[in-house]
Amino acid sequence: MAYRKEQNDTPDLITDDLKSGHFKRFYLLTGDETYLRDMAAGRLKKALMPEMPEMNYVSFDGRFTKGKELTEALIQAGDTLPFFADKRLIFVNASGFFKKANEEFTEYIKTAPETTAFIFTENEVDKRLGLSKFFAKEGRIAEYERSAENLKIPILTILKKNNKQIRPSTYERLIEKTGIDMEFISHELEKLIAYTGERTEITMQDVEYVVSDRTEEDSFALANAMSERDGRKALDAYYDMIRLGSNMIGVITMLYHQFNVLLMIKGMLKKGMNNEAMGKKLGYKPFAVGKRVAAASHYTEREIKSFINECADTRENITKGLADPNLSVEKLIIKYSSGLKTSL
Repeated sequence: MAYRKEQNDTPDLITDDLKSGHFKRFYLLTGDETYLRDMAAGRLKKALMPEMPEMNYVSFDGRFTKGKELTEALIQAGDTLPFFADKRLIFVNASGFFKKANEEFTEYIKTAPETTAFIFTENEVDKRLGLSKFFAKEGRIAEYERSAENLKIPILTILKKNNKQIRPSTYERLIEKTGIDMEFISHELEKLIAYTGERTEITMQDVEYVVSDRTEEDSFALANAMSERDGRKALDAYYDMIRLGSNMIGVITMLYHQFNVLLMIKGMLKKGMNNEAMGKKLGYKPFAVGKRVAAASHYTEREIKSFINECADTRENITKGLADPNLSVEKLIIKYSSGLKTSL
């Protein structure tokens, strides 16, 4: 099998390589869209898999084999000649070599046998490193970023394979509910496909009934972490929301909604309403109400009202360009994740 030498470093060319059957010797797949990244890595492995793979294919995971031990193992595997085959394939996940310089491996790979091919998958890559520059020049670096636009083709491909169709407005609602985490979306698509059975079109009603509301779940996870006075957990939840496609105004809006719910729960608890009754009033299942009752118990009504007012002020200041969006949201989250009183 011939390897390509021309240089065009874009993620789309992974698909081109797979279609043409002409491959590079070195592939680096990176980015936070791990579902699509790992799917592409799997397709590459299948396409590049040598004859007698039990003798000519080896994989390593940097989470379990690290540093010097991993370096030596890779060099030994790379120098091993293929057994009754034209090539060997080495797959490496999370080596860390593209985040922190590894001079020994960087120098080695420049002279690795022509019969050895490498596929790396990494969460983080510093493109200034010598190893990254080598892969950009001699191989292919494909970055899989989370974005609504990048999801359209894989989603429609999954639906087409299952003889399903979806209108643009229904697709937009699907993304609104799920966010842009393809792994989460894939589970929701499985549910939709099973639910619709032999019916071809996935309707708006199907999406509303079957698909979990990821933004609702994520915003409550943030509000709940704040109620537990866990500033680090709250900030992690906030950064997860941003990573999955929410913007600062969106986060403020969702927090405003969640704390309004907590305020309503406070009022209904005073009236002696149980979880089932509150669930009917709020549109939540009893177990979801129970979680929000627990969160509300960590705040006084005054604190909740104060937070709601500060949410409104912060949103206005961000909209008018009077405040730094990220800093303002972080300060608000930290402030209400500490020093809270417990009172029903």
